[in-house]
Amino acid sequence: MSSICGVVGKDASVKVYDMLNIMKHRGEDSFYLFQSEKISYSSKIDDLEIDKRSNFSLGHSRLLISEKEDIIPLEEKYHLFLDGQVYNSIEIKNNLVDTIRTLDGDFAFALFNEEEIFLSRDYIGIKPLYYVYKRNNQNGKKEFAFASEKKALIKVGFSDGEIKTLEPYSLLTFDGDTGIISLDRERPEEGAFDASILIKKLRYAVEKRIRDLNKLGILFSGGIDSTLLVSLCEKDLTCITVGMAGSHDIKEAKKVASFLDIDLCAREFSIQDVKRCIKEVCYAIEDLSALNLSIGIPMYLATKTAKELGLKVVLAGQGADELFGGYYKYLGYKESLNEILWKEFLNIYRTNLERDDKASMANSILLRLPYLDIDVVKYAFQIPGILKIKDGMRKYPLKKAAKEMKLPNEVIKKEKKAMQYGTGFHKLLKKISREFGLSTNEFVSKLKSEVFL
Repeated sequence: MSSICGVVGKDASVKVYDMLNIMKHRGEDSFYLFQSEKISYSSKIDDLEIDKRSNFSLGHSRLLISEKEDIIPLEEKYHLFLDGQVYNSIEIKNNLVDTIRTLDGDFAFALFNEEEIFLSRDYIGIKPLYYVYKRNNQNGKKEFAFASEKKALIKVGFSDGEIKTLEPYSLLTFDGDTGIISLDRERPEEGAFDASILIKKLRYAVEKRIRDLNKLGILFSGGIDSTLLVSLCEKDLTCITVGMAGSHDIKEAKKVASFLDIDLCAREFSIQDVKRCIKEVCYAIEDLSALNLSIGIPMYLATKTAKELGLKVVLAGQGADELFGGYYKYLGYKESLNEILWKEFLNIYRTNLERDDKASMANSILLRLPYLDIDVVKYAFQIPGILKIKDGMRKYPLKKAAKEMKLPNEVIKKEKKAMQYGTGFHKLLKKISREFGLSTNEFVSKLKSEVFL
């Protein structure tokens, strides 16, 4: 729901102000600037008071989701800047590792007192966080900085090669030097599968993520992942589908929305629409590849549509394929499937989540992901891998749950089509590349050199 950033070193407050400014798309409802001897707060970034003498400064911008929101109260010696949402209470324990283990949510945070700065991310890595720790070549002094997006660190003089990703479920401590503790994430032991338990856990995961909302959107393809979320959501909502004219997702979403009698906003985009926004998408997602761009484009356009509809939060089905075996490539595995899925799950923050967060937050839209609720994740890996693909049917546990919820057979039996293919944007990106006489990879390299000079 925000950006967080900080600098320890020369011109700290000036740099943090610049970082907040370049990330203000992540939240423009309020801004905080914590400095060595002054705290400045304003609803407008231009009104923040900067102490240019400060060599220690942290910043926080907020996207207000609910009128009931407030700063989370902590012990007097601590200050907390939080990006994301914690669904249970935060109790600071003497051992901060124990605190992190108790947290249920999608978050990255900076916790600090007069002596130390602590950085951490949630179990899965849904919210991004980057840092730099280096020695200044001019004065020989150590510099430390962190931010929710890489572009903020680059803005204040750090190079891309100096920037590191804070790993999920880890704790970084800075007290003049840095130390990192990585918490264990062990794959749960396999047991029995009960569709009613899976439905119960998914229902609660959805409830947690919508309880503070008056308006809600869901990124909807008409597939089983998004259709299950719609069925579990007991609030008025708007389903959002984007794609090229006549694309698979547009057709399927309209068909399923009609059957379920739900409100659907289906937007078709032309090649000119994509050309107009493609550099904005590149700038937003930062880590460019042909795959990231072909997924980033529909994510950006879907969340831009959500913003135009007056929404601030959308649910999405990310994680379902990695947990339940949704991709075609998984068909060759049986008993070893969970081992493969676990490896991909541990890396999902890098391959998917950081890109999706930045594409959606570029439009000031918060993405909430019920399938990546920690209880859903742990239960998913308790389901034996051999049950996740049954008689060639991928994501069998979700399809069994959908059957118990009496969803239409057409949805249950429909095969997975990845976002970049279902929307038609993968094919379109290849077409635009050919107009320049380039392969897709060459075209993406060209964009990278133009956007990140």
